[in-house]
Amino acid sequence: MSKSQLAILKYKLVFKVVSGALAGKKYSIDEPAVINIGRGSDCMIRITKEMDPVVSRHHCRLDIVPPKAELTDLGSSNGSFINDMRLDPNNKYELKSGDTFKVGDNVFSVEIKSVRSEAETKPPSE
Repeated sequence: MSKSQLAILKYKLVFKVVSGALAGKKYSIDEPAVINIGRGSDCMIRITKEMDPVVSRHHCRLDIVPPKAELTDLGSSNGSFINDMRLDPNNKYELKSGDTFKVGDNVFSVEIKSVRSEAETKPPSE
């Protein structure tokens, strides 16, 4: 019996900070995740008050299930923005490849990539 290769299509979401205190940072996610952004010590992407004084403790949240990503403003004082549009608090907004979102003075670019991977499969038993 021989093994064969099966191509599996996976997705990777890449968020690059293009301006602001975190400029140059890049975050890559290829599995489901919930990412809180803010100045709180419990935030996965932390932007301290010293880095950007207009970012709230719990500013916004990314809900990621590749290839889909949604951004929710968590009632922040200064708002979150997608492509310069202010988000209504506590509503989910889907992000698309090529979008930008803004948290304080930090602007993140969004890229959704498809990645092919190979998995070995065994033929059915005879």
